[in-house]
Amino acid sequence: MKRKRVWLTGANGQLGTAIQRTAPTEAPELQIIGTTRKEVDLSSPAEVARFAETHRIDVVVNCVAYTNVDAAERQSADAVYANVAIPHILGSIAQAKGLPLIHVSTDHIFGKGATDRSLPYTEEETPDPANTYGLTKYLGEYALQSVTSALYILRTSWLYSPVSWGHKSFYKSILGKALEGGSLRVVTDEVSAPTSAITLAQVILRIAVDSGTEAAPPYGVYHITDLGEASRHTFAKAIAALHPVTAERTVAECLQSDLQLPAPRPRYSKLDTAKIAQYYPQLFRPWQERLQEVYQYDKTVE
Repeated sequence: MKRKRVWLTGANGQLGTAIQRTAPTEAPELQIIGTTRKEVDLSSPAEVARFAETHRIDVVVNCVAYTNVDAAERQSADAVYANVAIPHILGSIAQAKGLPLIHVSTDHIFGKGATDRSLPYTEEETPDPANTYGLTKYLGEYALQSVTSALYILRTSWLYSPVSWGHKSFYKSILGKALEGGSLRVVTDEVSAPTSAITLAQVILRIAVDSGTEAAPPYGVYHITDLGEASRHTFAKAIAALHPVTAERTVAECLQSDLQLPAPRPRYSKLDTAKIAQYYPQLFRPWQERLQEVYQYDKTVE
């Protein structure tokens, strides 16, 4: 049986790695063709079109993104290039060739004015970006929707992956500092849903497998996170508790205003996942279970 050929852009990033690591067991019917910016110039429509034709691509998964929230305040042009211009080009070529495109966005498109919010955001709510990074990701969604209709926009939050994969994340940072004996001081006024990159990868692969069939969710915007919510402080305490050496470490509380970071974070940006869970309920588990899964993954490769 011919396997669907999936073009994975941003293949060396955290989510790209998760997709490639997960695909052999979760979606053996897919052939993942991963590329980095060095291999394909995504700013060139001609090169993008040529790659899609040469490799007979069936589905495009875009994992290219500028995700440094603080740096985006100073380097907005770089964020616009990765988060707006590249998706626009990929969307245009995908539409021209009749290819479905799966694109990843963020909870940071919400939360600017959410000082006392406590209800998760649905896909239908009007975005109110919390910072420059969130604004560029929202503009990227808009750019894609203006050029292609065969589109899945998947918003997620607080993505992390096994330390052994080598990618930066809040999880890796907290666990590393705890093991080193460094001081831990984490905000209580930033609340969302920690999300394992494995969860998001599994959903993306399932959508890619189902695309073009009756089993596929309709094209549109979906929220994908692990179940439940937590403050950054609560998440940090759970991370420290994973390791016997760090289980008793004290995690001090603070507020965003105490840290004076360049970019404000949403005080509350929990995403409602009910819409996508109708199609893949088996893939959604409490964030605490997924955290244990990620930690045990690292234990198996020590």
